[in-house]
Formats: sequence, C-alpha cells, structure tokens
Amino acid sequence: MPREDTGDSGHESEAENPDPGKPEGARKLFGWLYGWGRYHARTIAPAAAPDNVDPFRAPSRSARYACRVVSSQSETRIVDALADAARRDQALVALSARSGRLEAAAFDAVFALLTVATKTTRRLAAGALAAAVGDPAHDCALRAGLASNDPLQSWGVCFAFASAGESGREVCLAALRALELDDGDVRWAAAEIVAAAIPGDDGFARAVGETASAGGANARKMALYCLRDAGVPAIQLYLDALDATDPGVKLAGLAGLQRCGRECRADSVVRVITCLRADTDCGVRRAAAATLGRITDLSVDTPARAALDEAAANLKDRDLARAARQALAMHGPRSPVTRSPVKGVPNG
Repeated sequence: MPREDTGDSGHESEAENPDPGKPEGARKLFGWLYGWGRYHARTIAPAAAPDNVDPFRAPSRSARYACRVVSSQSETRIVDALADAARRDQALVALSARSGRLEAAAFDAVFALLTVATKTTRRLAAGALAAAVGDPAHDCALRAGLASNDPLQSWGVCFAFASAGESGREVCLAALRALELDDGDVRWAAAEIVAAAIPGDDGFARAVGETASAGGANARKMALYCLRDAGVPAIQLYLDALDATDPGVKLAGLAGLQRCGRECRADSVVRVITCLRADTDCGVRRAAAATLGRITDLSVDTPARAALDEAAANLKDRDLARAARQALAMHGPRSPVTRSPVKGVPNG
C-alpha cells in the first residue's frame, strides 16, 4: 500500500526510511530492544552513582538500584544514610548485598539499629550484621550483644550469627531466651534455631525441657513446639502442659502428644478425653479430638471412641463435631464384636 505523500518530493527520502525493505514491525521491535537495553544499562547496573543522586532514595527502582551502586559509595555516605530514618532501610538492604567486611563506623551504626522501634529495620539490621560475624574486630561486641539483657539486641545478634551459619551454645541460649518475646515472628524464627540444636546437645535439650515446664506462657509453649519438632518424645512434659491455664500451652502439649502417636500410654488417652469433654476453650477441645485420632485405636469400642462419637454429634459446636468426625474417619468404621454361641459372652 503506498504511503501518504509528504508534500515535499512525492516519496519518502532515504534518511526517513533507511531500510525500505525491512518490515515496519521489525524496525519497531529493534527500536524497542535498543531502548530497553539503554534503560537497563543506566538504571540497573550503573558503574557509580553521580554525586547529585542519592542511591538510598530510589522509590521507583526500590532496593535493587541501591544494591547495585552501594559498592561505589564511601563509608561516610553509607553511615549517613543509616542515620536517616527515611533512608536507612534501603541502606541496610544494600549493605547486606555488599561483599566485604563492615568497617567500624558502619558496624556501630547497624548495631545501634537492633533495638529501634521499627520491626522491619530491626530485621534488616540483624541481617546486615551477619557480615561482621567471624571478624576479630567485632567479635567482642557481638559476644557481648548475645549476652545482653536487652532481648531485642540479644535476638538481633543471635539472628546474625545464625544467618552466618554459627550455632554455638551461646547462640542457642540466646535463641531460647527469645522464645518469650511478644513478637510471634521472632519466636518462630528462634524456635527453628532451638529445635535444630536439640538433637546434638543433650545439655541444651535439658535446658529446653526446663523452659517447657517452668517458663512463662510464651516461652513454655514455644519450647514444647521445639521439642516436638526435634522429635523428642517428652510425653510427661506434654501431659503436664494440659494443666496449664494458658490455652496456647495446652495446644502445644496436645501437638506434642500427636507427634508421639501410639507411644502414648493409656493415662495419656484418659487426659486427652478429659480435655475433649471438659476444657473451657473450644480450640483446645477441637485439638483434643484430633489428638485422640492419632494416639489410640478408634476402630473398636473404647472410651476414646465413645467420647468422639459424642463430640461428633455436637450441634452447638460444629467445628468440634467436624474435628471428631475427621478423627474417627482416620480409623474407618467400628469393627464388629464377635460373640460366642452363649449369648452375651464374647469369644476369647
């Protein structure tokens, strides 16, 4: 199809259409690729940030831009960014991505951020501090931070050590203390460290057991979960947890009994039946129903089967009824009772 006349010569000049034989779509594609390459060459992988550009203020490019250019920044500029609440998170992300050791000023600035009010900043600071682990210049400060009475500082240093692959006794004890913190994310992160250390250290396992039996509500339930995840059959500790006033501790105890399965004794079954029928917390009653399905045989007439049949017919708590039916379904239909020719006298 002929192109529209430009009004000058009646056809396009060679300069306007340098390759008349190339399709229009191909020219557009090559132009787009060329523009894309120039954009990424400028923004994603710059050799250095210009003096008038702050790499820690890059809302459109987020942390990726800062990570690319931070290696070209002076330590003073990094420390200045860490001191600014509006820029410090970007600087911490970039610092974590940078290879090499932390200089003294940067280490002090990051260490101070372990106890700030903002949760995201604390987490980023702990991650950035991992670069200082193993550096003799910072070892004393890190060891002192592990033993600090400030739980946030102690946990931040603990996380830094764990991120660097260090899991010595001091690190594990700091993680054990962190189980009592109110922040659930911190508790579960600490629980991973604790549970991983239990199998190889009998002394530490005993310390976890002591926390599970005598700690505060948060620490006690998390220690019980750690023992469960480590595969420790601490049946008596799990049973003792059923006497706690905090529902969370009871739930942790029931979770431990579930993991023990058929190792649980008859007295364990009796205690769980009591929870199912009499506990005031609906969540505990449902967990008890699920636990019975894992710790005893429900294919024959037993007190546990009777308790679950009763719960399955509960019209007031449909969630409890559902949990009971699921527990019963794990064992199939009730086995018939074989009787002797003499009426009412079972065989065997």
